[in-house]
Amino acid sequence: MRRPARDLLDLAPNPVELVKVRSAESVAHALAGDDGAAVQAIEGTRRLADGIGYRGGHNLADVAQVLFRVLDGDDDGARRTRAELDARTRRSGGNTYWVPIVTSWIDGIQAALEHEPRVEWVDGPAVSLGRWAQVAARR
Repeated sequence: MRRPARDLLDLAPNPVELVKVRSAESVAHALAGDDGAAVQAIEGTRRLADGIGYRGGHNLADVAQVLFRVLDGDDDGARRTRAELDARTRRSGGNTYWVPIVTSWIDGIQAALEHEPRVEWVDGPAVSLGRWAQVAARR
C-alpha cells in the first residue's frame, strides 16, 4: 500500500501530504519492530515539516515517537514527548485529540479519559480510546 501512495504523490506532489506519509511510515516501522527505520522516519518527518514550515508535522512526529518509545519500553521518554505534544497543541489550539490518544498508550484508558475531556469522540471516549490503546498492544 505504501508504494502506490508514494507513486501518487510523485505525480502530484504536496509537501504536507509527504509529511503525513512519512509519519505514517514511522508508525508502520515502529509497529513492525524496525526500530532503526522508525527513528529515521520520525527524524525525516521533522525535517520535512521544518523544511516546509508545517508545524503540525511535529505533532505527527511526536505521536509516532511516543508510540515508538512505548513499544520500546521507554515510558519516561514517551511522557516527555507527550508533554511537548501537549504544550504544542495547546498553543496552536488544534489536534488536541492526539494527547489523550498517546496517553492511552502510556498510562491507559482511564488516564486518557481524565487528561482531555473536551474531545468529542464519535463512539464515546471509552470506546474510541479503547481502540486507540490497542495500537500499542500489538507488538
